[in-house]
Amino acid sequence: MEHSIREARPEDLAPLYQLLLGKAEFDQSLEKVRVDESNFGRSLFGSDPRESAIVAEVGGQLVGFATFFPIYFSYLGCCLWLDDLFVLASHRGAGIGRHLLSRVAQIAATLGASRIDWTVAADNTRGRSFYEQIGATVVETSRVVRLPEAGIAALAREAEPAAQQGDEADRP
Repeated sequence: MEHSIREARPEDLAPLYQLLLGKAEFDQSLEKVRVDESNFGRSLFGSDPRESAIVAEVGGQLVGFATFFPIYFSYLGCCLWLDDLFVLASHRGAGIGRHLLSRVAQIAATLGASRIDWTVAADNTRGRSFYEQIGATVVETSRVVRLPEAGIAALAREAEPAAQQGDEADRP
């Protein structure tokens, strides 16, 4: 199956968003999607983009994508976070996922990144096997720590009195 990998363009937004929804469905997380097509478009193509995307195309149709962004670790320097990698089920097994990842690796190398990080679901044995075949290591000793929106709001409220006290302490 002949395919090409390229940077996503603004005119790709509608099919790219559909692929994002396909990824969420694959992850059994469709009900957790909070961004709409417009928000997704701003994150990729707005005046202050938050992430980058590359797409896989077959016969003029988008069949896969990867989204990623640089992150920084004080002890490693620049790294890249692979946020999403997805290929339509009808196009899996043709090397498209590997080609998407190799393009992300090329971008990471250009940036001088120390590593690329991402997550894989514990029950995604096919994905885990694929990642290990390309030389990635699934780190079993780490756990994702997640603070949801309600937790962010609650924790932020705790900082308000401390910030006010700090402001008062700074006054002459």
